[in-house]
Amino acid sequence: ALQVLRLRQLELEKADERKNQFVSTLAHELRNPLGTLHMMLELLKREPGIRPEDLARRRDAMARQTDQMTRLVEDLIDVSRVSQGKVELAVERLELNELVEEAVEMTGSAIASKGHRVTVSRHDDNVWVDGDPMRLKQALGNLIHNAARYTPDGGEINITVRRNAESAQVEICDNGIGIAADMLTQVFDMFVQGRAGPN
Repeated sequence: ALQVLRLRQLELEKADERKNQFVSTLAHELRNPLGTLHMMLELLKREPGIRPEDLARRRDAMARQTDQMTRLVEDLIDVSRVSQGKVELAVERLELNELVEEAVEMTGSAIASKGHRVTVSRHDDNVWVDGDPMRLKQALGNLIHNAARYTPDGGEINITVRRNAESAQVEICDNGIGIAADMLTQVFDMFVQGRAGPN
């Protein structure tokens, strides 16, 4: 019993360490879009007669940074909900090809910032699935975002939608660094993140 308690204590200590790393990473990632927003606002203050095309460019940049911050905060909220068992699904009939296209669009900024080439191979026919559109899009978006993040600049990301008699499949392949062998047993644990590559 004492050995079981010690193992449980070690597990809790590791989970607490991963949580602290997750929060630290999140805070660091929030700093970047906040810094860009602050800089854009300062530029707008200093240039009251800004040209319409420059205003549109800066407004678009601010929108992208706001979207990024929203995504980070939603990730934090989702982690909290999952840990408390409070995730509720709103299941409906969905077309998977369209869902994949929307997920690619949602991650467009991360893809464009690293100059990746994305190829989406849709299934020839509609692929109907039952699921929560927000959660499925979020899951697909996270996978695509990770592919963009862990693939060196100018990489290849290939997304394929498949269907057989009983199931549907979305395959996301990239030429990034992959998952380190020592991370494979814990990659789906709460707060776990892989190590980013040099790019």
